[in-house]
Amino acid sequence: MTQNDLVNYVSKINEYPSLKSYLIKTVLALDATGSMSLVLKKTCLIIGDAFERSYAVMAKENVEATVEVKIIVYRNYNCNHE
Repeated sequence: MTQNDLVNYVSKINEYPSLKSYLIKTVLALDATGSMSLVLKKTCLIIGDAFERSYAVMAKENVEATVEVKIIVYRNYNCNHE
């Protein structure tokens, strides 16, 4: 076995498979108090745009993906604990 054969063999066994399928998990936390309504609407538009752009990139690169999205909406009422 030559040095070149050895290098080729080691390179081959150290190859990682090309990942063409992904699981993408995203969690979004949004403040939904009344004073944030304009920001919330704008955020929803931006989120939609981000997913469209992501889809375009994945389609161009021929990447298959499963996308899971969880949206957490909270309100702060400034209530006492009583």
